[in-house]
Amino acid sequence: MKANKFPLILFISSLVFLFPSLFSQNMPEVLAFRELELNPETNEIVFQNYYKKWSDKIKENSKGVSGWLMKADRGTRSSKYSFVWAFDFKTTRDYYFPNADGQNNPQWESVLQKFEITPLENPLIAQVVNYTDYLVLGYNSLINPQIGEVISVCYPEVIPGKESAFESFVINELNPAFQESLPGSFLYILKGDRGENAGKYISMWVFDTVDRRKVYFPQSRTVPSELFIKEFEQISPVMDKLKTFLKPGTMDNYTDYIVIY
Repeated sequence: MKANKFPLILFISSLVFLFPSLFSQNMPEVLAFRELELNPETNEIVFQNYYKKWSDKIKENSKGVSGWLMKADRGTRSSKYSFVWAFDFKTTRDYYFPNADGQNNPQWESVLQKFEITPLENPLIAQVVNYTDYLVLGYNSLINPQIGEVISVCYPEVIPGKESAFESFVINELNPAFQESLPGSFLYILKGDRGENAGKYISMWVFDTVDRRKVYFPQSRTVPSELFIKEFEQISPVMDKLKTFLKPGTMDNYTDYIVIY
């Protein structure tokens, strides 16, 4: 029989509260996804350098807010970019953006006033699509959640009427299974809180390194390695149960992003 994890979670939570400087948070509670379409004439190096400076300024002038620029190397959006806003906690997101429509957020406006870089978004980007703020399901019960070099994204569709049971399954069965299995690999289910996909779900399959993804999936996610198949056997019953909540085929279309910074 497996030991009850609740005392361990309570102990870790107490340490984080009492000694926050001893811990670094590697997985935020809120992720705001923005898919980017570059103008054809945009120089990608200039674009990447601009977003690096912009992201650094965000970290310098705010607390608990960061951002990742990612470029897809496999899947539906291969070769395209996404930018992810990361808020360590939902309370942080709500502090800087109390208004969901993006208007009249004085705390965030005060951050932007400290910027000294030229706003180059318009010349570089043709459009920003599919903006959504997502909350990580079961965030408070995750033990040492991690973000890695590869983030594989897809958009599962839950069968209508099964949403509540699905979220309970994610928190109580899916999350613990992945925390105990598949070294260097993490699976998170997030739910849209604001934006175009509010109320809908996204899955993030994270690999700690590009090499780890290559070992598990040498060419694509449809052709796993023998090592992955062997290790996956531990959680295959949970993954089979996951499918019972989803519309068929909605986990097939995916995009693997490499985190640039």
